[in-house]
Amino acid sequence: EFLGGLLMFRQDQRDVAREKFQHILERVPNVELANKTLFSLSEIYGLEQRYLEQLNLLRTVGRLGQSSKRLHVPGKALSIVVHDRDLGVSRGQTRIPVVVTSKPGGDKELVYLRSTAGAGKGLFRGEIDTVLGTVKPGDRMLQITGRDVIESDYPADFKAQFRTVPLSDVEIRIAADGQFDVASSEIVDLKKETLTQQIEREQAEEEIDQRVSQGRPPTQVKPGNRIFLRVKDADRDRGDEKDRLLIKLVANSGDQVQVELKETSAHSGEFKAAIPTAELPAGASATDSAIDHNPLMAIDHSTESYWQSEPNGESPKLLTVDMKH
Repeated sequence: EFLGGLLMFRQDQRDVAREKFQHILERVPNVELANKTLFSLSEIYGLEQRYLEQLNLLRTVGRLGQSSKRLHVPGKALSIVVHDRDLGVSRGQTRIPVVVTSKPGGDKELVYLRSTAGAGKGLFRGEIDTVLGTVKPGDRMLQITGRDVIESDYPADFKAQFRTVPLSDVEIRIAADGQFDVASSEIVDLKKETLTQQIEREQAEEEIDQRVSQGRPPTQVKPGNRIFLRVKDADRDRGDEKDRLLIKLVANSGDQVQVELKETSAHSGEFKAAIPTAELPAGASATDSAIDHNPLMAIDHSTESYWQSEPNGESPKLLTVDMKH
């Protein structure tokens, strides 16, 4: 039937092609076929200069016929699509209400899904913006944190109009990719600065700090200076208080340290810390050593301790000191 619709479209029989494409969509096809049908249908509306309907169809591409997603990234709009032919045929609905909630956060928002009439009867679509933040029910913005689960359902009074209403069992959890930055100077998002802020920052740096370290590439650090760390990870924001994040830094020398990063502000999802560095101390190694007389005892600044080789009669015995210079 889809190929028949394409044939009618190419023969400039738009009305016949439109009916075929709409009939396909009413039967809830799979994702691939739904996307091809929506795109072909949008081309018809484009030729007819019905641009608003064309735009609505293009926005629906990738959503119709798709199983509900299980993860959502904070800051992005949550798209809701309901495909129920009975709503469009028997009741002539142009919009339907859906309640979106976050648990355990407690936010609750009412979203009206609009009918996408150009794609056939019973197709409704809507969106609601999401953001990390303190819950404010009823502000048309879904506030969430990394520990929330998003659920959606019809309002009780709307469900009361029907004998059977399928309840959504979809639980959408919050997840985001983390971004980890390390530098030898304060980490600043230059893209977020206005021109005035950039000029002020550069003038302040010139007037206040003329150290060589300020001109050093951010990938290099002099022992004794600090290392600046930043992690951007929205799903690690867990509540209204400033959260903390633990990471482990490991050097090629084998030294390692655990660092606690603090959230810059409540619900920012951005964590920062700065840790000091120091020169690696000198090391010592030897061909062998006696019990309780390891090579490091030769350079530990104590007159009571010393290195002693293993008394096994072998030779030569070598002690090597690495000054790390």
